[in-house]
Formats: sequence, C-alpha cells, structure tokens
Amino acid sequence: MNTIKYILALFLSLFILPLQAGGLPVSGAPLVIDSDFTEYSHIGLHMDLMQDEDASLNIHDVIKAAELSRFSLSQFKQQSFGTTSSVWWAHISLVNTTDQTQEIILFQGYPHIDSIQLWERSNGVLQVRETGDTLPFSQREIATNSLSFVLKLKPNSQHTLFLRYQTSGSMSLDLSLYKSTAFAEAMSVKQMIQGIFYGALFALALYNLFIFFIIRDVNYFLYVVYIVTFGFFIACFSGYTAQYIFPEYPKLSNISLLLFWGALIAMALVFTKHFLRLKSNHPGINFIANIFIVIALVCSLSALFLPYAVVVNILFLLAPPAYLLILFAGYKAFAKGSNPARYFLMSWATLLLAAIVATLISAGVIPEYASLSPYIIEIGAFIEMVLLSIALASRIRSLEQDIMTDGLTGLFNRRLFDLQLLRLFTLSHRFNNSLALLMVDVDHFKQFNDKHGHDQGDVVLQEVSQLLSQTARKSDYVCRYGGEEFTIILPDTSLETANRIAERVRSQIERHKFNGNTVTVSIGVSVYNGKESLNEKKLFKQADSALYQAKQSGRNRVAVYDAVNV
Repeated sequence: MNTIKYILALFLSLFILPLQAGGLPVSGAPLVIDSDFTEYSHIGLHMDLMQDEDASLNIHDVIKAAELSRFSLSQFKQQSFGTTSSVWWAHISLVNTTDQTQEIILFQGYPHIDSIQLWERSNGVLQVRETGDTLPFSQREIATNSLSFVLKLKPNSQHTLFLRYQTSGSMSLDLSLYKSTAFAEAMSVKQMIQGIFYGALFALALYNLFIFFIIRDVNYFLYVVYIVTFGFFIACFSGYTAQYIFPEYPKLSNISLLLFWGALIAMALVFTKHFLRLKSNHPGINFIANIFIVIALVCSLSALFLPYAVVVNILFLLAPPAYLLILFAGYKAFAKGSNPARYFLMSWATLLLAAIVATLISAGVIPEYASLSPYIIEIGAFIEMVLLSIALASRIRSLEQDIMTDGLTGLFNRRLFDLQLLRLFTLSHRFNNSLALLMVDVDHFKQFNDKHGHDQGDVVLQEVSQLLSQTARKSDYVCRYGGEEFTIILPDTSLETANRIAERVRSQIERHKFNGNTVTVSIGVSVYNGKESLNEKKLFKQADSALYQAKQSGRNRVAVYDAVNV
C-alpha cells in the first residue's frame, strides 16, 4: 500500500517536479515559534538537504557545507528518495520569538529509518542525539510508534538543527513540528482513528469468517487471510510491532515487516487467482501469478537470513508488477462480463487512487486537509476491503444464478422450477389463491434437428425462450424443464386467464420465422384453485397429462387438464 505511495513519489520527482520548480523559494525560511504556534505539518519546504553519497561527512564538514550554500532546498513537503545507500543531511532553522522556553516536538512521520542523528548546539557545544528503528524502543525520547525528538528552545533565540538520515530501506524525510500539548492531542486522535481502522478490519474479517463457516466457500477464507495479513502488514509498517511486540528486539520488528509484506503480495495474488478463477478463465495470467507468488514467499522467508536492504529492494521491484497484474486480471474478467469482477476492479482501483492522492498531497501538488489527509491510505484501504466483500457477495449471487439458470437459453432451469413451484403452491394453498402451470413442448423437434442440424435446433430453443419470456408477465416464472420442454408458472391466475396466455404463446410461436422455418408448440394447462386437495407434484402431473393430450390431438394446440378425461 505505502510501497505504491513511495514509488509514485519517485515518479512525481521525475516528471512533476520540473513543473513546480519555478514557484519554489530558493532557501528554507526559518520556522517561527511564536505565542500562537501549535504545529507545522510536513515542513519539507523549510528544509535544506544535502546528499552524502559515501557517508563520509562528519558534522563539521556539514556545517561548513551549509556555510558555503551547498545545501539545496527540499522541493516537497515530504521528501522521498526510494531505497538508497546515501546518507542525507537536513538543515532546519527555528526562531523562538517568545519570552519563554518552548518545548517543541520534532516528529518524523515515516518510522522505518535505521538511524536519525540530531545535531544541535547547546551552551556552545555541539551535541548529538539519535533515534531510529534499529535501536531498542526504550531509547526513544517519546514512547510512540514513530520517531521524534524533544527540543528546548530558549527565549528570543534562533536554533539551527542538522539531521543525519541513514537507512537500508526507503529514505523518506517527513518532519513536522508540534507544541508538546498539540502533539499529545494529535497522537490521541491518530490512535483513535487507527483503532477504528483496525477494529473495522477485525469486524470485516470476523463477519466473512462467519460466512465461510456457513457456506464453506474457500474464497471467503482466503479473503479473511488477506485481511489479517493486510492488518499485520500495516501494523508493522506503522511501527506498532516495534512498540508493542518486539520493543527491545528491533531486528525482529524489521524482519516482521518484510515477512508480512511478502505474505501480503502472495495472499493478494492467491485470492485473485481463486476469486477470478484464473486457472480456467485466464491460464496465462494464472501462470504469471504463480511465479509472483513463489517469488513473494521466497522473499518473505529470505528476510530471516538475507540483509534487509536486499529483500526490501526485491519487494519494491515485485510489488508494482504484482499489483498491475491483479488490476489486469480484474479488467480481463470484467471485459468478459463478470459482474463480481466489477467490484473487484473497483476495490483495487480505489486503493491505487488513495495512494496517488496521498502522494500528490505529500508532494504539495494538491491541497492538504488536516482532518482527512493523514488517513487517505487507511480510508482507501478500508473501502477496498468493503468492495472486495461486496465482490464476494456478488460472486455468490452470480454462482447461484448460474446454478439456477439454463446455460443455452438463459431461462431458469429445472432446479429453480422445482423450488419455485413448491414455494408458490404453498403460498396459494395458505391464502386460497389460484396457481396455473403451463407445460410447453416444441413439436417434432427431433425431426427438426435431424433435418437442419443441432446448431439450428439450439437457435430454435433460444428464440422460443425469448418469445416465452416476452409473452409471460413479470410475476411469472419461465423455465426450461429439459430438452425441448418448457414450463411457465403463473401465480394468482385463473383457468380462463391461463388458457388465454397459453393460446397467445402458441400463436406467437407459430407466426414466428426461425431462419425461414416454421415451428409450433403444444401446451398443457393445469390450474390449482387454492382449495382442492392437491400438491405441487399432482399439479405438475396434470399439466403433463394435458400436454400429452394436446400432442395426441394433433399438436400445435392448447389442452386444459379439466377437459381431459382421466
């Protein structure tokens, strides 16, 4: 998820940055701490940066470089450089214009930086403090899931800060300044919103796990595993594993991030494979997905013994094509008319859109809204999960429809006919309403097939189905019973009305030209008046007997059971 964000940031730095450069200041203006100060969010445009490619510069070299104006102004509010072996130095100036010492929190939003050294001058002496995700959690100045420093700014004074960034993962400088009281409030709101996010994920996982136990559809189980993996990955990425699970073992915390990242890529692809039935519908895409799954799992496990930088670089390279493969697979399924694939595609597109918006906000391309912007990724991720849940429900409905639908004609099949006849007969009996049943059989269909071929026979069945559907009322159920036989269930229909509908069906089919050929049907009619001693099976036998009578009487006619001498 955030991987996409940082990859997109690199793209923006290459293509959008040149368009913005003309409107940027040439040096970082000092940040003023006055009596009204509460916070400065994402202070990248007030930072000067310098790259130390071979990590050879000490603080004295850096101070001299600043005096010689060798620093360059950061061009984004949140500056990302992707994975790099270079050290980056940041230079920030603060001015306290008040008559009191101000306690300020310097907050690094992206928590996966190996080492951040803060150099400042105190009583004429340069002093250094360090934080980072390779140090035990107990060494952090503030017990939060992110990295931060506490600054004491003397009254009416200017303060110069130098920060040294070094990491084996993604290099992202995302600094903000808070007054200590404002920082506590911001962290409280952040924890509340993230608690809601994790709670919503848990509820969604529990709900779909419950559905899995009921219907035993493996897609629901895979979806639950995907949600759980996603939740653990976000917890690792947000720094909560370092805070709560491995506080004194930072190496394990970093390994867990890579383990769940690789597992997340693999689970997203496994879920996609099963949900879209790639093995049967798109074997080529399925083959590529299998390769990506193996690579992701191997990378995930290799985090236990390979260097962090090696594994994270492979995962950075693997994540974008895997994501694009999922989008492409969803598009192919949607293009083939799959309704569940529509929601599947929407879900992954929503996640991508959220990552793009978050990246554009961090780049300053679009305005930031303080109450919403920090949680764009979480919002997008939750919407993605909800849409995937809807896609699963749509898939179940689609499967049910496939089970209840005849593949050739698109009409309801015998399975649904049996269920609906029982249901409607029960209702008719309970409320003393009439129920009519028509049995329709295409005359001399075997001879037609022998003469014109089965392809033309299929066309006849399809066109007869369309004519039946057009003639029937919205409340009626038109089904293909089997072969060339069809049924129409007519709720709350009298004998006279049923006979009239049957005659209209017969005459319309007789007038219709089937590729220049004439086809006729015979129809049997039976009606239950809601009172007599009868059941749905007997009603069907009556309609079948009436159909037999119609065929024995010369075909191309309607016969009513009441007129049959039994």
